[in-house]
Amino acid sequence: MGRASAEPTAAPKPAATPKPRPVARLEGPIPDDLRPSLARARDDEDRLIRDGCALALRGTEPPDCIYGDRHGTFTVALVGDSHAMHWFPALERIAERHRWRLVPFTKYSCVFVDMPIWSDLLKREYTECEAWRERVVAKLRRLQPDLVVISSNKWFAPIRDRDGEPKRQGARLASYVDRIPGKVTVLVDTPRSDHDVPACLAQNRTAVERCTTQRSIAVGWRHRIREIEARRLSGAPLIDMTKAVCPTDPCPAIIGRRIVYRDHHHLTATFAASLARDLDAAIAKVLAT
Repeated sequence: MGRASAEPTAAPKPAATPKPRPVARLEGPIPDDLRPSLARARDDEDRLIRDGCALALRGTEPPDCIYGDRHGTFTVALVGDSHAMHWFPALERIAERHRWRLVPFTKYSCVFVDMPIWSDLLKREYTECEAWRERVVAKLRRLQPDLVVISSNKWFAPIRDRDGEPKRQGARLASYVDRIPGKVTVLVDTPRSDHDVPACLAQNRTAVERCTTQRSIAVGWRHRIREIEARRLSGAPLIDMTKAVCPTDPCPAIIGRRIVYRDHHHLTATFAASLARDLDAAIAKVLAT
């Protein structure tokens, strides 16, 4: 596909006056109008999964999927593993608002860094991930998107011990950024919970404080190191949504009436979609640079 020209109308629209931010629930009972319900929380996933647009472990060929405005003149690509996928509900809302064409390139457990990694599920080197990454870069070079958003889990198992160092991972992320056309931004990996959140809330319906996580644990010692190094080497700006996911210390399991996580490290689609306005504002700043 050829590069779509970015017309002036493709630029982000000014954001409306923001509504009051939902309050983190740090103690007491779960709200009566909890969203999603506890019964549905674990299955509250982004639509890429059910649409067949998120590649499974053994696949290597990126699916051809388009969301937002299929004929939009401004193209955004979302690239990475399931930690990129869980931002899709927010990005889809943004794409629909601005009439952008949104093209996802996501694969389970496939961290977007140029190094061999181990798959705990396959019990071997994740060669499918390495092949998929190269094919994604090739597709991006043909697609010529106007903006590429990259995000990946900061916790993964490299094959080589030296590749466990996050600055080295940042350098190997930067090597991909340098090969990708258009403006590229790196979305900082999200905090994670110390609990299986739906299960914890089900067991502590009157004491949500038992399901919170200290911020130092939620972000971990690797927080932002890989992304900052990639920015230093490639110039790709960062988007950091940490404060939107964890606005307090401890980090909450519920913000407003929404459950934050569907397990211990993936956002519920309902909560992710609620952050569209915040992510939209962050993207607008990236595009303005």
